[in-house]
Amino acid sequence: MDSLLQLLQILNAFTPLGVAALLGLALFVIIWKNPFKPMQSAVTEIKDNHLHGVVDQLENINNTLQRIEVTMGVEFSYLKARLK
Repeated sequence: MDSLLQLLQILNAFTPLGVAALLGLALFVIIWKNPFKPMQSAVTEIKDNHLHGVVDQLENINNTLQRIEVTMGVEFSYLKARLK
């Protein structure tokens, strides 16, 4: 907790020029050094992965939901007929 308070005090002591320099440094590190390279490779792997199986799974889910809807309609009709 003390380290967090010290960090906040240091950040509070920054001048606007210091904040601009810190943001510039952060942008430089992000763009030039690219510390997120492993994360980008994972995203690229997911993006380049051929997800053709997902379409089949969605069709199966859609068919299952349609069957459930028909079954529920039949059961509701039965209950409605029994109540009359």
